[in-house]
Amino acid sequence: MTDDDEVVESCALLTVPANPLLAEIDNTTGQMPAILRREDYDTWLRSRVAEASGLLETYPRLGWSVTRWRLTSTISSSTSHG
Repeated sequence: MTDDDEVVESCALLTVPANPLLAEIDNTTGQMPAILRREDYDTWLRSRVAEASGLLETYPRLGWSVTRWRLTSTISSSTSHG
């Protein structure tokens, strides 16, 4: 990379099929963000594609738990402060 190279900062949101809880909340796409466990970070970043893609499973995987919290509409309001 040289000083003349343009740096592009970007990101991507990978999705997997929605679990029943998210499908109940938002049924428009049938998708949810992929969630990696902390212990899978190294595999995700350093392994071959076939091994890393095996981590893209619908959350929760066996042994994981999900808690749902009701939020008010002010959470996503542009007029909300704090």
